[in-house]
Amino acid sequence: MLRTRAITLCLLLLALVATPTLAYTIYLKDGSRLLAKTKYVIEGDRAIIVLPSGQKTSFPAAEIDVERTEAANQQNLGTAIVIEGGKAQDLARNQAPPKKESLQDLIQKRGAEVAEPPPPVQSRAPVGAEVRRRPDSAGRTPFRNPALANELKAFLITRGVAAEVYQGSTAQRARLVFETRSEGAAFKALLATAAAFVDVRERFPGQLEALQLQLDVPDSSGSAGRFTMTPEQAAALVGGRIELTRYYVDNVEF
Repeated sequence: MLRTRAITLCLLLLALVATPTLAYTIYLKDGSRLLAKTKYVIEGDRAIIVLPSGQKTSFPAAEIDVERTEAANQQNLGTAIVIEGGKAQDLARNQAPPKKESLQDLIQKRGAEVAEPPPPVQSRAPVGAEVRRRPDSAGRTPFRNPALANELKAFLITRGVAAEVYQGSTAQRARLVFETRSEGAAFKALLATAAAFVDVRERFPGQLEALQLQLDVPDSSGSAGRFTMTPEQAAALVGGRIELTRYYVDNVEF
Protein backbone atom coordinates (compact mmCIF):
# COMPACT_ATOMS: atom_id res chain seq x y z
CA MET A 1 0.00 0.00 0.00
CA LEU A 2 2.88 2.36 0.73
CA ARG A 3 4.13 1.82 -2.82
CA THR A 4 0.66 2.56 -4.23
CA ARG A 5 0.36 5.77 -2.23
CA ALA A 6 3.83 6.87 -3.32
CA ILE A 7 2.99 6.27 -6.98
CA THR A 8 -0.30 8.19 -6.64
CA LEU A 9 1.45 11.05 -4.86
CA CYS A 10 4.08 11.28 -7.60
CA LEU A 11 1.39 11.42 -10.30
CA LEU A 12 -0.73 14.09 -8.59
CA LEU A 13 1.84 16.65 -7.39
CA LEU A 14 2.53 19.79 -9.39
CA ALA A 15 5.59 20.06 -11.63
CA LEU A 16 8.77 21.19 -9.92
CA VAL A 17 9.46 24.93 -10.13
CA ALA A 18 13.04 26.18 -9.87
CA THR A 19 13.91 28.79 -7.24
CA PRO A 20 14.62 32.27 -8.72
CA THR A 21 18.26 33.28 -8.66
CA LEU A 22 20.48 36.06 -9.95
CA ALA A 23 22.82 33.67 -11.76
CA TYR A 24 23.60 33.74 -15.49
CA THR A 25 21.03 31.58 -17.31
CA ILE A 26 22.16 29.35 -20.19
CA TYR A 27 19.46 27.98 -22.52
CA LEU A 28 20.05 24.74 -24.43
CA LYS A 29 18.68 23.62 -27.78
CA ASP A 30 16.75 20.73 -26.19
CA GLY A 31 14.55 23.29 -24.40
CA SER A 32 16.11 23.03 -20.94
CA ARG A 33 18.27 25.55 -19.13
CA LEU A 34 21.02 25.64 -16.51
CA LEU A 35 22.44 28.29 -14.18
CA ALA A 36 26.02 29.54 -13.92
CA LYS A 37 27.83 32.20 -11.93
CA THR A 38 28.98 34.00 -15.07
CA LYS A 39 28.78 33.68 -18.82
CA TYR A 40 30.30 30.47 -20.21
CA VAL A 41 33.72 30.40 -21.95
CA ILE A 42 34.27 28.46 -25.19
CA GLU A 43 37.38 26.26 -25.39
CA GLY A 44 37.47 24.28 -28.62
CA ASP A 45 34.12 22.50 -28.97
CA ARG A 46 33.36 22.64 -25.22
CA ALA A 47 31.62 25.32 -23.16
CA ILE A 48 33.28 25.85 -19.78
CA ILE A 49 30.96 27.08 -17.04
CA VAL A 50 31.25 27.83 -13.35
CA LEU A 51 28.24 26.59 -11.37
CA PRO A 52 26.65 28.71 -8.62
CA SER A 53 28.43 26.43 -6.11
CA GLY A 54 31.79 27.40 -7.64
CA GLN A 55 32.41 24.00 -9.26
CA LYS A 56 33.70 24.14 -12.84
CA THR A 57 32.32 21.81 -15.51
CA SER A 58 31.85 21.60 -19.29
CA PHE A 59 29.50 20.33 -21.99
CA PRO A 60 29.28 20.50 -25.82
CA ALA A 61 29.12 24.11 -27.01
CA ALA A 62 26.90 23.06 -29.92
CA GLU A 63 24.07 22.39 -27.43
CA ILE A 64 23.81 26.07 -26.42
CA ASP A 65 21.00 28.18 -27.86
CA VAL A 66 23.21 31.27 -28.11
CA GLU A 67 20.57 33.70 -29.40
CA ARG A 68 18.05 32.78 -26.74
CA THR A 69 20.66 32.82 -23.98
CA GLU A 70 21.89 36.31 -24.84
CA ALA A 71 18.37 37.70 -25.26
CA ALA A 72 17.14 36.19 -22.00
CA ASN A 73 20.03 37.55 -19.93
CA GLN A 74 19.63 41.01 -21.48
CA GLN A 75 15.90 41.01 -20.68
CA ASN A 76 16.42 39.54 -17.18
CA LEU A 77 13.73 36.87 -17.51
CA GLY A 78 12.85 34.81 -14.45
CA THR A 79 14.07 31.28 -13.91
CA ALA A 80 10.81 29.40 -13.41
CA ILE A 81 10.41 26.25 -15.52
CA VAL A 82 7.58 23.95 -16.46
CA ILE A 83 7.55 20.58 -18.18
CA GLU A 84 5.58 21.02 -21.41
CA GLY A 85 5.42 18.49 -24.24
CA GLY A 86 8.14 16.41 -22.65
CA LYS A 87 10.69 19.24 -22.40
CA ALA A 88 11.67 21.80 -19.77
CA GLN A 89 10.51 25.25 -20.89
CA ASP A 90 11.33 28.58 -19.22
CA LEU A 91 8.72 31.15 -18.15
CA ALA A 92 9.07 34.90 -17.70
CA ARG A 93 8.84 36.08 -14.08
CA ASN A 94 5.24 36.24 -12.76
CA GLN A 95 3.88 34.55 -15.90
CA ALA A 96 1.39 31.78 -15.02
CA PRO A 97 2.39 28.32 -16.34
CA PRO A 98 0.11 26.91 -19.04
CA LYS A 99 -2.25 24.07 -18.20
CA LYS A 100 -0.64 20.75 -19.04
CA GLU A 101 -1.53 17.09 -18.99
CA SER A 102 -0.27 15.17 -15.99
CA LEU A 103 0.83 11.56 -16.05
CA GLN A 104 -2.45 10.64 -14.39
CA ASP A 105 -4.42 12.38 -17.18
CA LEU A 106 -2.48 10.43 -19.80
CA ILE A 107 -2.94 7.11 -18.02
CA GLN A 108 -6.67 7.72 -17.55
CA LYS A 109 -7.12 8.56 -21.23
CA ARG A 110 -5.55 5.25 -22.16
CA GLY A 111 -7.75 3.40 -19.67
CA ALA A 112 -4.71 2.40 -17.58
CA GLU A 113 -4.88 1.39 -13.91
CA VAL A 114 -1.79 1.66 -11.72
CA ALA A 115 -2.58 -0.32 -8.59
CA GLU A 116 -1.03 -2.86 -6.22
CA PRO A 117 -3.22 -6.01 -6.31
CA PRO A 118 -3.64 -8.06 -3.12
CA PRO A 119 -1.46 -11.20 -2.86
CA PRO A 120 -1.36 -13.90 -4.11
CA VAL A 121 -3.05 -12.56 -7.27
CA GLN A 122 -0.45 -11.74 -9.92
CA SER A 123 -0.25 -8.02 -10.84
CA ARG A 124 -2.17 -7.07 -13.95
CA ALA A 125 -0.73 -4.80 -16.67
CA PRO A 126 -2.85 -1.66 -17.38
CA VAL A 127 -4.83 -1.59 -20.60
CA GLY A 128 -2.70 -0.06 -23.37
CA ALA A 129 0.46 0.15 -21.28
CA GLU A 130 2.83 -2.48 -19.96
CA VAL A 131 3.88 -1.94 -16.34
CA ARG A 132 6.65 -4.27 -15.22
CA ARG A 133 7.38 -4.93 -11.55
CA ARG A 134 10.62 -6.11 -10.01
CA PRO A 135 12.06 -6.27 -6.50
CA ASP A 136 14.21 -3.49 -5.12
CA SER A 137 17.92 -3.76 -5.81
CA ALA A 138 19.66 -5.38 -2.85
CA GLY A 139 22.96 -3.50 -2.61
CA ARG A 140 24.46 -0.19 -3.61
CA THR A 141 27.94 -1.00 -4.85
CA PRO A 142 29.90 2.00 -6.20
CA PHE A 143 30.18 2.08 -9.99
CA ARG A 144 33.39 0.34 -10.98
CA ASN A 145 34.40 3.26 -13.23
CA PRO A 146 34.79 6.18 -10.75
CA ALA A 147 35.88 8.67 -13.44
CA LEU A 148 32.78 7.97 -15.51
CA ALA A 149 30.58 8.17 -12.41
CA ASN A 150 32.01 11.62 -11.63
CA GLU A 151 31.36 12.78 -15.21
CA LEU A 152 27.73 11.67 -14.97
CA LYS A 153 27.21 13.38 -11.61
CA ALA A 154 28.88 16.61 -12.76
CA PHE A 155 26.77 16.80 -15.92
CA LEU A 156 23.55 16.18 -13.98
CA ILE A 157 24.44 19.03 -11.62
CA THR A 158 24.58 21.40 -14.62
CA ARG A 159 20.97 20.40 -15.33
CA GLY A 160 19.87 21.13 -11.78
CA VAL A 161 19.53 17.55 -10.50
CA ALA A 162 21.64 15.33 -8.27
CA ALA A 163 22.04 11.55 -8.25
CA GLU A 164 24.10 8.83 -6.62
CA VAL A 165 25.83 6.53 -9.13
CA TYR A 166 26.08 2.81 -8.35
CA GLN A 167 27.01 -0.34 -10.22
CA GLY A 168 24.25 -1.60 -12.51
CA SER A 169 23.35 -5.14 -13.55
CA THR A 170 26.36 -5.43 -15.90
CA ALA A 171 29.87 -4.01 -16.05
CA GLN A 172 28.82 -1.31 -18.54
CA ARG A 173 25.61 -0.28 -16.82
CA ALA A 174 25.46 2.43 -14.18
CA ARG A 175 22.53 2.75 -11.78
CA LEU A 176 21.48 6.33 -11.00
CA VAL A 177 19.40 6.88 -7.86
CA PHE A 178 17.38 10.12 -7.60
CA GLU A 179 15.14 11.54 -4.88
CA THR A 180 11.92 12.78 -6.53
CA ARG A 181 9.26 14.62 -4.55
CA SER A 182 7.00 15.55 -7.47
CA GLU A 183 5.99 14.67 -11.00
CA GLY A 184 8.12 17.54 -12.29
CA ALA A 185 11.18 16.28 -10.43
CA ALA A 186 10.75 12.82 -11.98
CA PHE A 187 10.45 14.30 -15.48
CA LYS A 188 13.46 16.54 -14.90
CA ALA A 189 15.60 13.58 -13.76
CA LEU A 190 14.66 11.59 -16.87
CA LEU A 191 15.45 14.43 -19.27
CA ALA A 192 18.73 15.30 -17.54
CA THR A 193 19.79 11.63 -17.57
CA ALA A 194 19.13 11.38 -21.31
CA ALA A 195 21.29 14.45 -21.99
CA ALA A 196 24.06 13.14 -19.70
CA PHE A 197 23.98 9.73 -21.43
CA VAL A 198 24.37 11.30 -24.89
CA ASP A 199 27.21 13.56 -23.72
CA VAL A 200 29.19 10.86 -21.87
CA ARG A 201 28.88 8.31 -24.67
CA GLU A 202 30.29 10.86 -27.13
CA ARG A 203 33.30 11.55 -24.91
CA PHE A 204 33.81 8.01 -23.61
CA PRO A 205 32.72 5.70 -26.45
CA GLY A 206 32.16 2.03 -25.69
CA GLN A 207 32.07 2.43 -21.89
CA LEU A 208 28.30 2.62 -21.24
CA GLU A 209 25.66 0.35 -22.78
CA ALA A 210 22.69 1.53 -20.70
CA LEU A 211 21.69 3.56 -17.63
CA GLN A 212 19.40 2.16 -14.97
CA LEU A 213 17.37 4.85 -13.18
CA GLN A 214 15.76 4.55 -9.76
CA LEU A 215 13.38 7.38 -8.73
CA ASP A 216 12.90 7.13 -4.97
CA VAL A 217 10.21 8.99 -3.03
CA PRO A 218 11.78 10.37 0.20
CA ASP A 219 10.25 9.43 3.58
CA SER A 220 8.47 6.39 2.15
CA SER A 221 9.23 2.91 0.92
CA GLY A 222 7.64 3.68 -2.43
CA SER A 223 9.12 4.53 -5.79
CA ALA A 224 8.23 6.89 -8.62
CA GLY A 225 9.47 4.23 -11.01
CA ARG A 226 12.56 2.56 -12.43
CA PHE A 227 13.85 2.69 -15.99
CA THR A 228 16.52 1.09 -18.14
CA MET A 229 17.50 3.80 -20.64
CA THR A 230 19.22 2.74 -23.87
CA PRO A 231 21.40 5.00 -26.04
CA GLU A 232 18.64 5.11 -28.68
CA GLN A 233 16.05 6.21 -26.12
CA ALA A 234 18.36 8.89 -24.73
CA ALA A 235 19.04 10.32 -28.20
CA ALA A 236 15.32 10.31 -29.03
CA LEU A 237 14.45 12.14 -25.78
CA VAL A 238 17.14 14.78 -26.29
CA GLY A 239 16.13 15.23 -29.93
CA GLY A 240 12.44 15.57 -29.03
CA ARG A 241 11.41 12.46 -30.98
CA ILE A 242 9.79 10.94 -27.88
CA GLU A 243 7.47 12.87 -25.58
CA LEU A 244 8.62 12.58 -21.99
CA THR A 245 5.20 11.56 -20.66
CA ARG A 246 4.92 8.87 -23.34
CA TYR A 247 8.42 7.57 -22.50
CA TYR A 248 7.47 7.40 -18.82
CA VAL A 249 4.26 5.41 -19.35
CA ASP A 250 5.77 3.06 -21.93
CA ASN A 251 8.99 2.25 -20.02
CA VAL A 252 8.33 2.61 -16.28
CA GLU A 253 9.02 -0.41 -14.06
CA PHE A 254 7.60 -0.67 -10.54
